[in-house]
Amino acid sequence: MRSPRILVVDRTDDLAAQVHEVADDLRPRPEVVTCERVAALSDALEEDEPFEVVIAGPSTATASGLAQLEKLRLDQRGLSLVLMFTKRPNADLRDIVRTGASDVLKLPADDQSMRGVIEQAIDLARRRSVSKEAAPRPEPRRKGKLLTVASASGGSGKTFFATNLAYFLHNRTGRSTCIVDLDLEFGQVASVLRLRGESSVVDAVEKLPGDDADVGALVREHLVTHETGVDVLAAPKDPSDADRVQPDQAIRLFEVLRGEFDYLVVDTPPALAETTLAVYDLTDELFVMATLDVPSLRAIGAFTGTLEKLGVPPENVKLVLNKAEPDVGIDVEQLDKLFPGGFAMTLPYTSQVTKSVNLGTPILAYAPKAPISRQLADGLERLLEGTAEGDPSGSRPNAAPAGELNGVRAERSGIPPLEGLLSKVFRRSTPARARSERARP
Repeated sequence: MRSPRILVVDRTDDLAAQVHEVADDLRPRPEVVTCERVAALSDALEEDEPFEVVIAGPSTATASGLAQLEKLRLDQRGLSLVLMFTKRPNADLRDIVRTGASDVLKLPADDQSMRGVIEQAIDLARRRSVSKEAAPRPEPRRKGKLLTVASASGGSGKTFFATNLAYFLHNRTGRSTCIVDLDLEFGQVASVLRLRGESSVVDAVEKLPGDDADVGALVREHLVTHETGVDVLAAPKDPSDADRVQPDQAIRLFEVLRGEFDYLVVDTPPALAETTLAVYDLTDELFVMATLDVPSLRAIGAFTGTLEKLGVPPENVKLVLNKAEPDVGIDVEQLDKLFPGGFAMTLPYTSQVTKSVNLGTPILAYAPKAPISRQLADGLERLLEGTAEGDPSGSRPNAAPAGELNGVRAERSGIPPLEGLLSKVFRRSTPARARSERARP
């Protein structure tokens, strides 16, 4: 008899460590595998050897986490799902029930209680597998890459970057690409690309209830195609419609679209809304935009600290400095001290971007030989190496120097130290290890 396999989903190691200890006493002894993010469940479950049990830990006890567990139940009906939470999730009881969990265990729990729950879950999975042996295994669905563009303050060029990123991916690879404007109150993707259409994200999510096999085609009816070949799902025209999109609907929408497109680029609002947090859990690459001014840099310091607390993997986050200019009261060379990881890309201010926006064409398509286009294309080529070729892991190149402006180092101009201006927020949000490294002589 093959040893059962257990997948533990949690951002900390405590639960997985206890499951490992309990598994040592079971016969046959189960193999225990860990997964830090609920968004990575689908990839983990595509391994050749199937899992019998998925144990969802405390970090999945969110509205978005429960929604993804519900999808897991629909996609992997042979699995036994066990919820192990320290407290009841901040969600409706209906959402908990819809996950289809076979059992719920309150943590902390003693080894005997956990052992009994795991044994029952394994037994249930085996009985389910017997009834499914004769059924053919369905073909795996395509799962497109999801790249999110975010910022902690307005005016950072978020939409400019998102539209050019989508164009770059489509033009560079020839693969299907879609931009989703998740800034549901004041999204401007359609305006920046000069697109007209009556449908929006709100209309698309209304097609999502149920398990209609053709739901992808129904959602496609609400897309508008730009002349460059990039598809767009626009934000609603009425800001009051933003409340009509719930986190679980956003998750379902992106899961559907990932089955329809090779690349999804998401433009998000400069706020940590529930729908935005749900998308962060699904994101493969998160680009965080900032500009060269004190309010923006303060905000990005607090924002990245919050992402760390939320458990967003640091390797998935790339900082982009936009609209950089010399002699604006801040010496860009000091940013390397404030952000130890550096900025992955630095883009200068240029009026050509404004002209491309007014014409409704990404700058990469409007003026491909312009200095800003060459910088942007070279930066994206470097950052997305592997990702643009379909490699799920991608590669993380070395960060570009923050002090590089259009290929020329910014001149020092007797500007007072930026550390003093931002010291409070960085003492609060910068990881302790990074602070100690900066303090070394």
